Amino acid sequence: MKTMRASKPEDQFTERLKAFAEENRFFTSHSKVLLAVSGGIDSMVMAHAMHCLGRVQGIAHCNFQLRGKESDDDEAFVREWANQHGIPFHLQRFETERHALLQGISLQMAARELRYGWFKELCRQYGYTQVAMAHHLDDQAETFFINLARGSGIKGLAGMPAMQDVFIRPLLFTNRAEIEEYARRNGISWREDSSNPTEKYLRNKIRHRLIPLFESIYPGATENLLQAMKKLGNSYQICSRRLGEFIKDVADIEKGMTRISISRLNHWPDAKNLLTEYLASFHFHPDIIDAVYANLNAQSGKTFCSSSHRITKDRENLYIEKIQEPADEEYEIEEGIRSLTFPVNMKIISFPRPRGYLLPDSPLVASLDYDKIQFPLVLRKWKTGDAFIPLGMKGRKKISDFFTDKKIPVPLKKRIWLLTSAGEIVWVIGYRIDHRYRITEKTRNILYIEYFPPE
Repeated sequence: MKTMRASKPEDQFTERLKAFAEENRFFTSHSKVLLAVSGGIDSMVMAHAMHCLGRVQGIAHCNFQLRGKESDDDEAFVREWANQHGIPFHLQRFETERHALLQGISLQMAARELRYGWFKELCRQYGYTQVAMAHHLDDQAETFFINLARGSGIKGLAGMPAMQDVFIRPLLFTNRAEIEEYARRNGISWREDSSNPTEKYLRNKIRHRLIPLFESIYPGATENLLQAMKKLGNSYQICSRRLGEFIKDVADIEKGMTRISISRLNHWPDAKNLLTEYLASFHFHPDIIDAVYANLNAQSGKTFCSSSHRITKDRENLYIEKIQEPADEEYEIEEGIRSLTFPVNMKIISFPRPRGYLLPDSPLVASLDYDKIQFPLVLRKWKTGDAFIPLGMKGRKKISDFFTDKKIPVPLKKRIWLLTSAGEIVWVIGYRIDHRYRITEKTRNILYIEYFPPE
C-alpha cells in the first residue's frame, strides 16, 4: 500500500471535476451514484474527489481472484475505506479463470464481461442511476493505440465516451500526473497492482514503451492525439445520426431477422460507407462487407458469415440472422486462402523454410510441414472416436482422452475446432498439432496458421 502525505488541501481538482460533470450532464437531483473502486490510485482519487462533492452513494469492488493474497488485500483495503466513510460496500468474488475458459475468451475480456454485468445488476437491485469508472486521459490515449492496432473504425478511435448507458467517467478531464499530484496533496492511500509495471498485457506495452517513444519523437504528441480523438468523437456523433436515418429507411425486422431493402439501399449516395458501418455492428469484417456490396445484384442464395451472424441475398433483400451454434457442419479451406473470420478467426501463410527458423512457442500457432498437407483443409468439431498423435508422442490418442488429460470442461469441449487434412487431424486448434505434420530437418516449406480466439 502506498500513501502520499497531505500538504495544504486544494480544491481546484474537484472544481474541475464538478465542471466536467456539469458539462457532460452526469447528474440530476435524483442521481444515486455507485463507484467502481479497485483500490488503485485512480479509483481512490476518484472516490476521494467524488466524496468531497457528495456524489458517492455506494462502492463496488470486484475481486477477480487472479493475484492470490494481493487480490484479497485489495478487497480488505477498499472495504475499510468504505466503512470509514459510512458508504455502502458491495463485493463480488469472480471465478475469472473459469469464466474465461468456459467462454473461450481472454482473462481481460472475461474480467470486463463479469464486472460490467455485475455493475448493471447492482443498478437494478439497489436503484443506482450511474456507475462511475476511473478512466482518465492517459487511459484514453492507450485505448486509441489498442483500437488502432485492431483496425477499429471512427467509433473505436474516438475512445471512451464520458457517458455511456449507466456508466460515467468523471476523470476523463485529467491525466495520471495530475491524479498523482492530487493524491500527494490530500494524503490519499492506495494499493499498487504488481502487474502494472510488467509488459504482459498489450495496454502495459503501449503505456511503458509506445507512448514514451511517441512523445520522444514529437513532444506534446499525446495531447494532440487527445484533441484529435475529441474531434473524431464529434464526427462520430454526426455519423451516428446519419446512420440512424439510413437504418430507419432501409432496414426492418421480419420473422426475427433483419431485412435490408436493396432498392432503398441503392438510393443512398454513400450507401457502401453506411452499410459498412451498420454491418460492423454484426461483427462483419470489412473484406466480407466489400463482398456483400459487390454481390448486391448477384443471384439469390449467396451467403456471407461473420463470427456471429449470416447474411443471405434473396431477390431484392439482404437478410441478417444470428448463427446458431454449429454442430456437425464442416468448412473447407482451399489452398491460397490467407485468412478466415468464420467459423474461427485465423491467419494462414505459407513460405519456404528460412535458415535458422525458430518454432513458435504458442498453442495458438500451428507451424506445419506444408508438403505433408493435402488441400482442401477441413474445419470441424470433434466426434466420438476421433484420434490423433499429439506432438511429441508416438502413439495415437483419442481426442476425448486428450481433453480429459488437459482437464478441459465439458462446455468448452463443444467449442473446440479441429483442422483436418485428407481425413486426418492436423491440429486441435488452440492446443496441439499432430506429430506427423511437425517441422523436421527435411521440411522445405512451412504452413503457418495463427488462431485468434474470441475476446
